[in-house]
Amino acid sequence: MHRVRGQRRASAITITTGIAGAFGAILACSAGGESGDTSASGTPRLPETSIGGGDLLAGQGGTPAAPDFSPGGNGPGAGGSPVGSAVTDDAHTQPARRVDCSDMTQLAAFRAASPGAGPRITYPYDGTVWPRGLLAPTVQWDGAGGDAIYLRIQSQAYLYEGCFAGGGAPARFGVPQDAWVGAGEWSLGAGDPATVTLAVSSAGRITATTQRWTFALATIKGAIYYNTYGSPKALQQVPPAAGAVLKIVPGQAEPQLFLSIPGLPPVGPCVSCHSLSADGSTMTSNSHAYPFGPYVSQSYDVSTGSASMLKDNLPESGFAGVFPDGSFLVTNGPPSPSTDNPSFPYGANNVPALIGPAESRLVDTRTGGVLGAGPALHAQMPTFSPDGRLVVYNSFDDGGGHGIYVSDFDPATKAFSNQREVYVDPVRYAGWPFVTPDGKAVIYVLGTRSDFVSQLPPASVPPPLGNTGRSQLRITYLNALGQSLPLDAANGNRDGVVYLPGGAARDSDLEFFPTVSPVAAGGYFWLFFTSRRTYGNISTVNLEDPVSKKIWVAAVDINAPPGTDPSHPAFFLPGQELGSGNVRAFAALEPCKADASSCSSGTDCCSGFCTDGACGPPRECSGIDERCATRDDCCNPNPDIQCIAGFCATARVIR
Repeated sequence: MHRVRGQRRASAITITTGIAGAFGAILACSAGGESGDTSASGTPRLPETSIGGGDLLAGQGGTPAAPDFSPGGNGPGAGGSPVGSAVTDDAHTQPARRVDCSDMTQLAAFRAASPGAGPRITYPYDGTVWPRGLLAPTVQWDGAGGDAIYLRIQSQAYLYEGCFAGGGAPARFGVPQDAWVGAGEWSLGAGDPATVTLAVSSAGRITATTQRWTFALATIKGAIYYNTYGSPKALQQVPPAAGAVLKIVPGQAEPQLFLSIPGLPPVGPCVSCHSLSADGSTMTSNSHAYPFGPYVSQSYDVSTGSASMLKDNLPESGFAGVFPDGSFLVTNGPPSPSTDNPSFPYGANNVPALIGPAESRLVDTRTGGVLGAGPALHAQMPTFSPDGRLVVYNSFDDGGGHGIYVSDFDPATKAFSNQREVYVDPVRYAGWPFVTPDGKAVIYVLGTRSDFVSQLPPASVPPPLGNTGRSQLRITYLNALGQSLPLDAANGNRDGVVYLPGGAARDSDLEFFPTVSPVAAGGYFWLFFTSRRTYGNISTVNLEDPVSKKIWVAAVDINAPPGTDPSHPAFFLPGQELGSGNVRAFAALEPCKADASSCSSGTDCCSGFCTDGACGPPRECSGIDERCATRDDCCNPNPDIQCIAGFCATARVIR
């Protein structure tokens, strides 16, 4: 394709919001050095923490516009207001250093508080790895919000401090968006975790708690599509819709209603059981009208950013495995008749809502024509690897629902071969397998229900169908070692202890429907899953309530040492609706852009190359996030730079 030369570093993306205007420019107080000052090693210097005798920003020509302090907003407090404004040192300006506290006595008291005996932070989790480009999180903790709140975010090249009025109860605090963006932009990666201190003043007593957050040197690529039930957006349209597919781009404050069918909630028709091709071009879904039908499957062209139907009345294609380019799919093969519950398609050992018995087949997404047999007679929950060379599934005939299987696939001949069992459990049920972008591992869940879900709708269905099942995320490597490990950190376990706010009884093993972004970013794969865990003190509904289902995201190390958990604590996908049950998120690239269009990385461009913010023709070699066919196409000779799923990527986090 093209040869190796010096690597070009991908440019970062900065989010600009009204919060930045509310606090003014990022101001600093360093003892020396201008913006961009670096040490002899080239690392930006950490500005000094002392405050020089500057004037308050409010005294320098006007009061900043007030930020949004509404509950759930992106402002710096949930119902509170900032105490004072930024403090400046007139002699120096250092973008990595900012203080938003005008009361020096209060600031000194906050700084003097010893972390360790402070409030229990229920969200975010200690050790979370964040991508850039997200909305800032809402910090939540047990107890009251206190009279005043202090936030400190410090890494090697960044320091932010802010003092804010307390928010009462429940105790929540929205991290200021511009402070959040700065922390990500100034991060040096995995070897530079930010120390985050939350201090709360209540009745003259200050307590503090410290966490460590890591910022990946990348953004999540593309958009995220998820199924939702009870969505306010779907219910508010005229006429309203029941189940629907919503789309959200990281950094957006709310999702858009992407695919819905007007009907009578909750009877329907309901759009459900969707799947998406890795390139973001083709979606399949079921359209179900309850209680007695019709039940049909459909395919859609979504390459233009909206859904245009390709084929109505496909063979049963709910939860299908769509080939990466969207041209064909592998159907599910439910093994049992769907007669156990006449008002809802259900059969023993079938994925709910699928009509069985049926054999797994290879189907053309545009014509509905059958191209051949699937990888196994009753292959369930199949997915292709991003390069299309592997398909992974649960084979009922071979493992009785307990095992994960992988077959090779030849796109030219449309033939499957070399089936092998990669994991089996004698008691629990392994489901929803997904191949990592490098094709070297499979992520799946291991659960207690033979139908592979958490619960059948409605929640009032009596046991055993109505009880909420438990399942945990796992990974199995496809190399010679074949190691299988629970993803403890993503599951909410640390050193054998459940660290989630609801504890083991409420929150443990409630992970379902894992998928993985097809593009690696920042040395990580990005794992999406549905969980019924509590979300701090914002979403604390009973776990049996369908609204408890929310989308969570966790970073997974690409080249973790053998035998170690590669996952990190998960974060709540910001922007998703709180009033609905959200299920099975797919991350996929947005429709590609032609040459001369604006871009942030090569993944945005049809050519696969982004130069100085514009899509363009191929160059001599490929930088990070630019198109490649083999490792030799990538500019940097460092062995940690690999060609993963068609793009040059860092395969090891920078430490």
